[in-house]
Amino acid sequence: MPTIQELFAQLVRQEADHLIRHAEATPPDKQIWSPLDKGRTVLDLVQECAYMNGFAAKTLVDRRQPEWSQVEFDRFRAEFNTMEKALARLRTETESLAQAILAFPTEHLNDPVQLPWGVNGTLTVWITIPYWNMCYHLGQVCYVQTLYGDQGYYYGF
Repeated sequence: MPTIQELFAQLVRQEADHLIRHAEATPPDKQIWSPLDKGRTVLDLVQECAYMNGFAAKTLVDRRQPEWSQVEFDRFRAEFNTMEKALARLRTETESLAQAILAFPTEHLNDPVQLPWGVNGTLTVWITIPYWNMCYHLGQVCYVQTLYGDQGYYYGF
């Protein structure tokens, strides 16, 4: 039976692969398309997942959440402003995260830590956040794909 670390390292790698496949299958003009000019673009969703995976890896390595900075996130998005750059960074940050998860000591899983939404939690929660964040955003990418007429790719897991 795998440890929680082994399970979530596998899950973040798998979900990043799914997100990457769907982002790459999205036509370039639709990667930066915003539904109703209000929704988030596929590029924006990939950028967030790349950033969050790196943020989570740092949290696990340091055993405390870094201070959140919208300015830093905006700089990140400006630097990784194409799908190619964002996907490359998602791959890199996902592997860093998987390694941080695998190296995380079991005896510290229940150590307290601040969560992004301002409540206290445990480091175990930080092991799970990137996975469910990518799942959520993969769903958004699939929804964008249906809005521009792709009625089948998202079934291709």
